[in-house]
Formats: sequence, C-alpha cells, structure tokens
Amino acid sequence: MRAKRLLGPYRKPPVKKTPEKNSETHSMATEGMPFAAPRQ
Repeated sequence: MRAKRLLGPYRKPPVKKTPEKNSETHSMATEGMPFAAPRQ
C-alpha cells in the first residue's frame, strides 16, 4: 500500500513540475520519455 501511494503521486508531479531536475531520470525509468533518454 505504501509503495503504490509513493509511485502514484510521486510519478506525475515531478514530470510536470520539474522537467529539468529529477524528472529527467525519473520519467525515463518510469515512462521512458524521449527528452530524458538522449539527455542522459
């Protein structure tokens, strides 16, 4: 239950709020965005 709560709300906020902080690696590991893969 705790893991789902952190993965849910912790997944979208960082990707829309800070697209240049941890969302880069976060989105890449979660969804694999095109702007995060080439940057790494």
